Amino acid sequence: MMKNVGTSERIARTLLALGLGAGSFFLSSSLPGWAVVVVVGAAVGLLFTALTGSCLMNRMLGRNTCSVAR
Repeated sequence: MMKNVGTSERIARTLLALGLGAGSFFLSSSLPGWAVVVVVGAAVGLLFTALTGSCLMNRMLGRNTCSVAR
């Protein structure tokens, strides 16, 4: 996989994923079940792209936030 997610974006995605995960955990009693699944799915997707450094949506849009293309 070609890396197209830069370091600052990876940090932002990780923080956002952790925030979404924590929010879904603490708000799961007040949210409908489908909303918790959607939020957790978004958190997992963000965390996956942050860990791998590759994002399909960035590739489809022609974006590359890496300082060095690999």
